[in-house]
Amino acid sequence: MNDAQVKKDLQDQAEELYLAQSENRHLKETVIALRQALERGKIDRDQCVKDAQSANQSEIIQLKETVASLRSSLEEMAIEREQLIQDAVKQAHDEINQLKTTIVTLRQELERSWIRSETKIRDVKREATVELKQLQETIAALRDKLPRKAEQI
Repeated sequence: MNDAQVKKDLQDQAEELYLAQSENRHLKETVIALRQALERGKIDRDQCVKDAQSANQSEIIQLKETVASLRSSLEEMAIEREQLIQDAVKQAHDEINQLKTTIVTLRQELERSWIRSETKIRDVKREATVELKQLQETIAALRDKLPRKAEQI
């Protein structure tokens, strides 16, 4: 082979080597760029996961607070309802006691009134009996006088 041919082969090999090295460098740069993109993607994905977890945790905390607030409100309502029931029962008992007292008072007043009426009736009967007796005595006395007057006339 001649020198020119060897030179040309060497040049071709050098060019091939240069192309291979260029391609190798380009592939290395591509690998590095892809690794960086992959790493950024992983970081972005991890950040999205963290953000989602944080949002979920925040929502869980809000829901727990809402549940606690609703539970507290429910307990307060139950206490208020129980208090209203106790107040209603107390008011009913008070009213019943007042009515019982009124009944006793009215019964006593009725008994006193009945006793007064009975006493008046007895007094009236007694007075009527006394008056009747007096009238009968007056009639008897007048009868006794009547024949005497007739005899005197």
